Formats: sequence, structure tokens, C-alpha cells
Amino acid sequence: MAFNSGIHAHLLELGFTCELIPADWEDVGTVESGPYLTGGPAWEEYRMDDLLIHVDHNGSVDVEFLDLELERYLDEIHNQYAGT
Repeated sequence: MAFNSGIHAHLLELGFTCELIPADWEDVGTVESGPYLTGGPAWEEYRMDDLLIHVDHNGSVDVEFLDLELERYLDEIHNQYAGT
């Protein structure tokens, strides 16, 4: 299910890949504080090369340019420490 079917179809036609990021809500409240929700709603993440587009459940769109070299470096560091 696409939050905005027009945007979804257009981005797929342009060659973007789409991943649905599920909602992630958690009640971290205590007996003393009462309910306290943390997390966020679901969104769709579209990627192509160094361009990342988020479409949220309301259909609003956020565009971000990624630093792929920095991402590769951080992944390398993460992988070095993941085995220790």
C-alpha cells in the first residue's frame, strides 16, 4: 500500500526502489509517570543513487541527498566492531 499512489508510481517509473518502514511505537512510561509513547509512524523510503525521498503517512515528502562515501566509511567502521 502506497501512502500516495501518484508519487509512488512516478518514483518507481523513474527507477527508485521503495521500502516501507513500519510504524515503531513503544510505551516507555512507568507506573509513576503513566503512559509515555516514543517512536514514530510508518513511512515509505525511496532510493536512487545518492537521493533519498521519504513519504510519510500524511503524504508529505522530504528529499535528502546522501553522502555515499561517508555511509561506506561508517559501514566499514560498524563492520569492524560488529565482530568484537
